[in-house]
Amino acid sequence: MIKDVLHNTLNNLEDGLAAKLKDNYVQLIETYNENLVDILKRGFGMRKEEVFDFLCQSEKTAHEYCISELKIVFR
Repeated sequence: MIKDVLHNTLNNLEDGLAAKLKDNYVQLIETYNENLVDILKRGFGMRKEEVFDFLCQSEKTAHEYCISELKIVFR
């Protein structure tokens, strides 16, 4: 029953809402990463591998935060 309620609610949302949310999320992450790369390399003297690791962890943290917020919204 819960599955039906969720799916029916989501199906009644604006068409393409999921795609819009994903596109906005991807754009924000890409812009954030682009701005941060120079700071990490020049400001902190990080090597390429360190920058990559930092950005991967940062993106993972952002993704986990978004998931937790979505869970709150759909409680």
